[in-house]
Amino acid sequence: MRVAVVHYHLRPGGVTRVIARAVDAVRRHGIRTAVLSGEPGAAEVAADAVCPQLAYDEPASARGSAPDPEAIRAAARTALGGAPDLWHIHNHSLGKNVALPRLVAALARRGEALLLQVHDFAEDGRAENYRRLRAALGGEGMAALYPAGPRVRYALLNRRDRDILAGAGAPPDACLRLPNPVEAPPRAADAQPEEDAPPLILYPTRAIRRKNLGELLLWAALQGGAARFATTLTPENPEARPIHDRWVALAGELGLPVAFGLGDDGSRSFGALLGAARATITTSVAEGFGLAFLEPWAAGLPVVGRDLPEITADFAGAGVRLDGLYTRLDVPATWIDRAELRRRIGDGLRRARGAFGLDCTAADADRAFEAALSPGGIDFGRLDESMQAAVIRRVAGDAGAREEWTPAGLPLETAAGQEAAGLVAANAAAVAEAFSVAHYGERLADIYRALV
Repeated sequence: MRVAVVHYHLRPGGVTRVIARAVDAVRRHGIRTAVLSGEPGAAEVAADAVCPQLAYDEPASARGSAPDPEAIRAAARTALGGAPDLWHIHNHSLGKNVALPRLVAALARRGEALLLQVHDFAEDGRAENYRRLRAALGGEGMAALYPAGPRVRYALLNRRDRDILAGAGAPPDACLRLPNPVEAPPRAADAQPEEDAPPLILYPTRAIRRKNLGELLLWAALQGGAARFATTLTPENPEARPIHDRWVALAGELGLPVAFGLGDDGSRSFGALLGAARATITTSVAEGFGLAFLEPWAAGLPVVGRDLPEITADFAGAGVRLDGLYTRLDVPATWIDRAELRRRIGDGLRRARGAFGLDCTAADADRAFEAALSPGGIDFGRLDESMQAAVIRRVAGDAGAREEWTPAGLPLETAAGQEAAGLVAANAAAVAEAFSVAHYGERLADIYRALV
């Protein structure tokens, strides 16, 4: 079987890592692959054919012509030694190249076998991409993004994404769940926790806004110096830096034991950072796949922090126990001006919906506001940055505030509880069983054969 694997680029990152592991895994099943990309690639995987038409658009070329199907087919034939039996295309509908959906539609009309793997949706917070897609597709409509046919299948990361796409009109039997493979990051043998320093709780993340850095600082303030905290990577996008840098400044101002971007300069590998940590933490309020909930267990470390049940339900179904995580972190209601919170949530929702051309009613804003409330208080993760910063200042600067409110689930205590319960070894085994590269390769090879 010959499979053409297509992506915009092969720069270091999550999708490139998945492509590299998938290509290696399915080759063990006798499947020949060729990777077609708009760029040559990096150390993890190199392009077998470089097709500049597949690369990211510049905004000015939002109405550019589609990549020529015959030219792309010719490149695939040359790389594979024959016509591809199947096209495995990654993130075609993300809007990074607004002409790519036309190529996909053309292949679908020809009856080609297509596996369209969606890692990220333009509809999920990427309003600029979404608007560019609408403009580029014009009269074809957004339905052109998601072609249907007897030889078209969609690979989704989890049940949530599968249910959303099927609920939007895609044929349910064409929507397949394909969780990402997980490999244990090697923990450097010579990297050990510092003996004379408080334990390190590592947040393995590129610290963009949805990673909710304020909550990391809050735990540092609540932990009272018993633990140190750190992130691994700083955002690369200049638009994401101002919010990140304000958290850096606040941590410095309050003297919180939080370090940022430990892996930025490349002097320490991810394995070395893990080797120096007692546990990992995640405070994210939104994820695609949720690697931070799985990878640390495989490396022998507990995971503490905020749960995202719509993401982790699949992991629980595979036997990974995440019962030490919390779904809310409620601060006392008396600490928050409810009227001001209601106003800010309404304003934020109107901006978010308006960016996609949608109206926002008072009832919509009321539902969003009510979701922040519970009998126990107001979820810290629902506050904006300035309200979060006010809570952090209160906790860091007032012992009375910490006496009034110190929530259950302090990271260091939660990690110790997970270790005592034997969860690290049990979860490492569950991750290896359900999310191994070998298991991924078997699943993907089965999908290929069924499609062909």
